[in-house]
Amino acid sequence: MNRRRLGALLAALSLCAGVAAQAGSPHSLKLKLESATTVKGETLAPGDYTLSWTPQGNEAEVTIAQRGKVVAKAKATLLEKEKAAPDDMVVFRKGNDGAQVISEIRHRGDKAVLVLPAS
Repeated sequence: MNRRRLGALLAALSLCAGVAAQAGSPHSLKLKLESATTVKGETLAPGDYTLSWTPQGNEAEVTIAQRGKVVAKAKATLLEKEKAAPDDMVVFRKGNDGAQVISEIRHRGDKAVLVLPAS
């Protein structure tokens, strides 16, 4: 096999490996809560948190940690959008009781949006 074909083959294989790794690779983002927020019935006090998840098909389990300690977990559904998120974003909504609730997590560069259940 000549060098040109070998180079093209290696480039194609590395591209495929990168796409496959992204599908199940862990993601995370930092979040600073200014007010109390609810996730799956757990109330998070204002402060700094790390949200992490690994996509598995059309779902992911979101883990929320503060100072290295897991404080909440929630299952999320992955919803594919047309465009990738321009930045890391967390979308909030008001719960039935008026509390602030995390409803979506958008990771910079990903088309998939994590949608957390209403309760």
